[in-house]
Amino acid sequence: MKKQASKIEHYWQVFDPKYEFLAEVFTPESQLALSEFPCVQTPEKQQIAFSKNGQSFTLHRYSRSYSSRFSWPMWLTKIPLFFQQETQRNRHEARILQRAKRDGVNVPTPVAVHTEVDARGNYTTSLVTLGLAQTRNLLEIISERELTYDECRKIGYQLKKLHSSFISKPDISLHDFALDEQGRVWIVSLDRARIPTEKHLNWDYYFDLESARFLETFAVAKREQAIFYTNKERQYISSGYALYVPRLSHQFMRSS
Repeated sequence: MKKQASKIEHYWQVFDPKYEFLAEVFTPESQLALSEFPCVQTPEKQQIAFSKNGQSFTLHRYSRSYSSRFSWPMWLTKIPLFFQQETQRNRHEARILQRAKRDGVNVPTPVAVHTEVDARGNYTTSLVTLGLAQTRNLLEIISERELTYDECRKIGYQLKKLHSSFISKPDISLHDFALDEQGRVWIVSLDRARIPTEKHLNWDYYFDLESARFLETFAVAKREQAIFYTNKERQYISSGYALYVPRLSHQFMRSS
């Protein structure tokens, strides 16, 4: 971990020494060059696929500005716990991805994180993962064709494996899933996911509710645009989620 004290503070961490060269990605010149690569943009997040040293990567970038009258109030930066959670969300997602991957969930491999915070508390956090070859977003696929029985079952099964690793992502949706050319299903984002620690709650029931909310995101997408999705696909995904996956013994541990 390296920290550079200045008006703008930078925090950089790489999880494997062979990817130390990624530090160059976060120079102002490289940041500008990245704008030329394909980018998936949402109100709070950018996903940029890029290549360096013959290896493909994905940059997940989250940012928040407190300087605009229409953005979050400045006093939020004065709450240490809130601000720490926000500016460390990339490192938190990296830990969650490492845990999920260790437990057999198809997720990207995190390789580096970077955080930049200025004097006003405006921040940009970045997570770099290894690129996934020849994958397509689930929403893009069902906009063109129906999902097969096996694809539906694999989607449900990957979600069940995530929950069996005791990882909760309350806002999980079809945007977080992708399929590759080999027919594998990937969970491509675990931003805002967490490892529950409330032992008194019935987490099997909670995870069932989370899977039901995930299925509802298909219905929401169908109301907004033309997609291939019927009750048949819903049943297939549910049957995949119903498959048995052993619950791991470290379910209430925060660390990966």
